[in-house]
Amino acid sequence: KGIPVCILNACQSGKQVRAESADSSEESAVETSLGSRLMAAGVQMVVAMGDSVTVSAAALMMEKLYGQLFAQKGIPEAIRLGRKELYNQKNRRVYFNQEVELEDWLLPVVYANREVDLKLREMAPREKAEYLVQRRQRYRFEKPTYGFIGRDFEILKIDKALLLHFILLLRVMGLTGKTTLLNYLREWWQTTGFVQEIFYFGYDETAHTLQYILRVMGKALYPDQYDFAMFEAMPQAAQMEDVADKLRAQPYGLMLDNLESVTGQALAIQNTLPEVEQDKIKEFLGLLRGGRTKVLLGSRSGENWLSEVFTADGKASVYALAGLDPEAQSVLAEKVLAAQVKDPQRIAVLRKDDGFKRLMKLLAGYPLAMEVVLGNLARQTPEEVLAGLQAADVDLNVGGEERTNNILKCVEYSHSNLSPEAQKLLVCLAPFNGSIDRAGLESYGKQLQQLAPFQDYDFGRFDGAVQEAIRWGLLSPMSEETDRLLTIQPIFPYFLRTKLGELDGETREALEEGFKNHYQWLASQYQ
Repeated sequence: KGIPVCILNACQSGKQVRAESADSSEESAVETSLGSRLMAAGVQMVVAMGDSVTVSAAALMMEKLYGQLFAQKGIPEAIRLGRKELYNQKNRRVYFNQEVELEDWLLPVVYANREVDLKLREMAPREKAEYLVQRRQRYRFEKPTYGFIGRDFEILKIDKALLLHFILLLRVMGLTGKTTLLNYLREWWQTTGFVQEIFYFGYDETAHTLQYILRVMGKALYPDQYDFAMFEAMPQAAQMEDVADKLRAQPYGLMLDNLESVTGQALAIQNTLPEVEQDKIKEFLGLLRGGRTKVLLGSRSGENWLSEVFTADGKASVYALAGLDPEAQSVLAEKVLAAQVKDPQRIAVLRKDDGFKRLMKLLAGYPLAMEVVLGNLARQTPEEVLAGLQAADVDLNVGGEERTNNILKCVEYSHSNLSPEAQKLLVCLAPFNGSIDRAGLESYGKQLQQLAPFQDYDFGRFDGAVQEAIRWGLLSPMSEETDRLLTIQPIFPYFLRTKLGELDGETREALEEGFKNHYQWLASQYQ
């Protein structure tokens, strides 16, 4: 590929691994490091890591290294200064914002076949003008309140899936930060050259028809007004083929977000499309299969109407987006606490509080839920917030009325798409927190049915109601192998308890009794 220099942040990418020898007198074999293999492949210079490296060390090293490169220092000198920066600043951040001192300045290892001159120079006036115009035309990501945190692993998985299949369904539960991630990808993909240009259509805004989509794309693909006029004069079938040809030939990006709106019934957001329009969009996306354009479909639902589009060789190309990883969770929590609680001493106490740890586990890394719920720690203890969530009595009005609308509408939207029967049955899940063992719900239903207020409930449909909730992202399987153990979307129990509050006192007491009886039955099963 003609790449002269490769800089690896990856752990152990410069580590020589000695194989264990049965005979200690024999010299053990050495497995060549990734850095060595790149050198053998023809790269002229490689910077790799001799062992595991923290994220904060890699960030410090790279910032210094690139800064020195653009200051016209040679690569060896830039690397030396990067290592020196690691030596001078030894504190490294680990989980829950703790810091440890590490002597990791010796980790960056340099392999060199020959000296490399990057031939950097100042831009000529014309070059600078062209670059600035191009940058101006790019999409600019607007960072959320606490910044864009984590998601490195998810972005890598999404990119690799799109390189393999070109069309991917990004399926999520509410409050995962899906749209924020997609907006970040719009800027990231253009910055990295993954795509030339990105077309984004969010169905939470309006019901985008194929005619509208083709018109927006046509304007970008035909910047000359006369060419665009000729494009518009063509019948829609011809426009579809023309745009599809161009998208198959070049690496563009196409994002259709919030697709659950398209097929909804009694929707909170009325942006449905009639079946005729759905079929047109499905046909158009089908034309893009096998081309170079990356198509990312975002939804809380399984989008069965498009399954043919994102299925290849019998396997659906679907990526389930969950909450933030543990390190990113701790970073976001620290930012929320710093902004809302403010007192460093109180924050230090919170970090060690068992109630805070339980609260973090309950929120499961869902960004919006974390931002809103953790804000209550400015006025309450973690135990009080947990008790408030249990009783559906906690302030979700952090950041103004709009934020409250967002977090509750997020759940209300999915809940409103469930059948009336499913909505009625799922209120019975209000006492659960965190997770549900689906296999035990049949027994739970039998326990409830013995109580007067629930005798007319059709618990034979309980599992079907749970399946509907999974489809709309309110519950999610813990693993791809089985859907027996389910994770509950963090705000869903709170939402169900508000619905439970609308029922009469006798029903609420009976639900508590049935839940208790269910767990006594479980205890007897576990002996």
